[in-house]
Amino acid sequence: MKPDQRVIAQAMALAIVAQASMPHRMQFCVTPQQVRQGLDLNRVGGRDCRRTIRSSSPAGLDMQMACGGQDQMRGVVHLRVIDRVTVIGDIDVHEGIGGTTAEIRQNVHGRWLGASCGDVPPFD
Repeated sequence: MKPDQRVIAQAMALAIVAQASMPHRMQFCVTPQQVRQGLDLNRVGGRDCRRTIRSSSPAGLDMQMACGGQDQMRGVVHLRVIDRVTVIGDIDVHEGIGGTTAEIRQNVHGRWLGASCGDVPPFD
């Protein structure tokens, strides 16, 4: 990589890290069929993923995940149902891509918005 390209790449990486600590708001639709099928890590992230559900109930989910192949990662997901409209949790992921590693920690606060998704496309 040329020196000027390296500077641009480093600046972009620093910008991504700086934004990662800021809260992000995302809105997505989950269809009843997707809820019945459960969480499919191969649809959401890398291929060749396996999950180990440590506990799953109407009160929450504790799960470990591991994905092989080129986009290797492992992590844990803890979700807690607070009430009929609120879910909170933590997602911790350790990722290895091309000899480099990254650790990602996300705090999740989800809220049910309604039975109709409106213009929001279903989550794939």
